[in-house]
Amino acid sequence: MGSFSWPLTLEHRDVWGSEPTPSTAALTRLTGEESALYQALGNGTFGPAVRLEQELIRWDWTLERLLPAG
Repeated sequence: MGSFSWPLTLEHRDVWGSEPTPSTAALTRLTGEESALYQALGNGTFGPAVRLEQELIRWDWTLERLLPAG
């Protein structure tokens, strides 16, 4: 838990913002999935300077993934 994922990013496209100074730091502690997403964000795969703030992630989306089924 606690990692970013492609679905998280893409399903919240409606609340994307723009980062005026995107980071180009080498992030060495990311998982493979996180690293691929960071690279995609950095090279403009989703558009220029995309930013998703965690405060804007929908609670219903989050709770559906955190609470046990049933």
